[in-house]
Amino acid sequence: MPSGVVLQHRLRSLRPRLVTAPTRPLKTVLVCLLVLLSVGSRATLAEGSFIDDVVAFFQRLSPFREANAPETATPPVQSPPVQSPPVQPPVQPPPVQSPPLQSPAPASAPGPEPGLITRYPTAWSDTAYLNTSAATGPKSKPPAPTLEPAWERFGVCSGGKGPFRVTITPRRIGTTWKGWGTSLAWLGNYIGGFPKAAMDPLLDLMFLPSGLGLNIVRFNIGAGSLPQYSPQLHSDALLRWRAMPGYWPAHTGQFNWTADSRQQAVLLGAKARGANVFEAFSNSPPWWMTQSKDVAGAKKAFQTNLQKRYEGRFAKYLVDVVERFKTDPALGNIEFDTLEPFNEALEGQWIKGMGQEGCNFNVPDMTRIIFKTRQLLEKRKLKTKLVGVDSFPGITALWFPLLLGKSFFHRINVHGYTLPLQNVVNMTASVAEKTYSARYIAMNVLAKSLGKNIWVSESGPLNKFGSSYDLSLYMMRNVIESVNLLEVSAYVYWQIFDPNEAWTVLGLNWYYPPDYTGTVDPPTKLKRFWMFKQFTDLVRPGSRPLLVPRLCRHTVAAFYSNQGRTVSVFIVNQRVRDKVVNVVLSRYNLNVGGTTQALIRRTTYGEDNAESTVEIQGTSKPKVSVLVEGQTFVSVTFTHVQRTRWPF
Repeated sequence: MPSGVVLQHRLRSLRPRLVTAPTRPLKTVLVCLLVLLSVGSRATLAEGSFIDDVVAFFQRLSPFREANAPETATPPVQSPPVQSPPVQPPVQPPPVQSPPLQSPAPASAPGPEPGLITRYPTAWSDTAYLNTSAATGPKSKPPAPTLEPAWERFGVCSGGKGPFRVTITPRRIGTTWKGWGTSLAWLGNYIGGFPKAAMDPLLDLMFLPSGLGLNIVRFNIGAGSLPQYSPQLHSDALLRWRAMPGYWPAHTGQFNWTADSRQQAVLLGAKARGANVFEAFSNSPPWWMTQSKDVAGAKKAFQTNLQKRYEGRFAKYLVDVVERFKTDPALGNIEFDTLEPFNEALEGQWIKGMGQEGCNFNVPDMTRIIFKTRQLLEKRKLKTKLVGVDSFPGITALWFPLLLGKSFFHRINVHGYTLPLQNVVNMTASVAEKTYSARYIAMNVLAKSLGKNIWVSESGPLNKFGSSYDLSLYMMRNVIESVNLLEVSAYVYWQIFDPNEAWTVLGLNWYYPPDYTGTVDPPTKLKRFWMFKQFTDLVRPGSRPLLVPRLCRHTVAAFYSNQGRTVSVFIVNQRVRDKVVNVVLSRYNLNVGGTTQALIRRTTYGEDNAESTVEIQGTSKPKVSVLVEGQTFVSVTFTHVQRTRWPF
């Protein structure tokens, strides 16, 4: 999980080392450039901006500017300029001040302290647009959000005022889809302490088909922490849920397999509701193995926090937990499919005293731990496979080829967060957009060259600003770009329940004390829930992504499913202008006797997955015309279709 904005003085202190160290930087830079250029030639031809991406990454090593201030570029109503830097007028006030998502905190329960949750931008509530009654009709649209830079708010495909033709073809078929998921960690540590009657409805919303129907669960192997070493994780009413219990409390102590009973309860509930893909991951070694004795990070940025003498014990700790879950009936005899020992370890951002677990590693450290962990898994005859390395795509593309243990990795995990490019280097909007795409394509090319699949193992609106509705539209674009540019085979959202409205999918009061036994307020289904539900309902495990036009890779995704022989097309429009889209299925026919209507699902300010039908034109190369209103998310589903060429 990313820590948010890295303070300027921390990275400034690293600059002399990056520039003046006599032995390592020159060699590292040259090797990384050669690797990137060798695997990125196709990306260069496809995007024309791969060199910009390389330059931008190394410029990122310079000090960050303070990025807590919201972006203030005001998006134009029609078509935003993309060649000039965004204007910086004063920040406009929010269009509507709606009621807060969370219930008011009791007087005795402390709220979040200013400055502790620095990773989260200020967000506005979208609850004012929920639960619109038929009597009052849809609520009117507020003005377009003004905090999102214009270049980051994509319209449908290309510009122009006329209808745009989107041709879906099976000419290129993606990797079989494995599913949708969430990490437990903090949310498991919180809702797992609720009474069963209060926890069951929350699990139903996440894992049953009537809810999101998630089938992938990432379980956090906690590090444990002591209040005197990690005070933020134990004092704040919200951050305390990030203090994940560990199973190995001290180097001389015995394992305590009930220490993390709350997260375990959520894991078992997910399995009972149909989740069938399980991954264990670690954010930090146990506190007593670290240099700083703080699971939040080292004393300095980029400093490895695991003591070298404990590398073998750390590998043993991870494998012991995996083995225990497989053999213990009380833990559901769950056999983890994969194990991830690291989390954003190469970013160097984890500093002592931060508000969540994290640990820096360098490449040699990671290589030794990979070997030791793999040896223990094989020695104990466990089928669990290693995956790595859970970092940002650009950073993974740089460092992954240098990991000698890459052959031990079953899959590449990347995080779908975006870096604040315009806060890192002074680049124009168009260059920032190109580097954003090139980073994904570079990671995709690297994975293919190594024969690895990619998962987005974490994602969320990091470094994004605007209303929660605007951020929900951005997250749909993030899914679409992950499918088209990264060509991922699974997508995992960081926390379905989160105390910050900018991040959460389902609203929940986060001020209940630990092991609360009373009644719990029902969760709120936010717009992000309804948008994600379109994906999770229509794209089930076994589906295959389809090729979309190059100009539409940021805003249109398509999947084919053998169940019902359906093609589902997803369209997001972040801008305020409506767009007519003609969706055409190339090399597809409608089956004789099948339906002649396509199903439309639409989520807008006033609608939650409202369904309608539209007449399909023709049986060969079937086509429908869809009006995609401004700032909406729409899906179009063709049923009973048959491919004319190139079967799977």
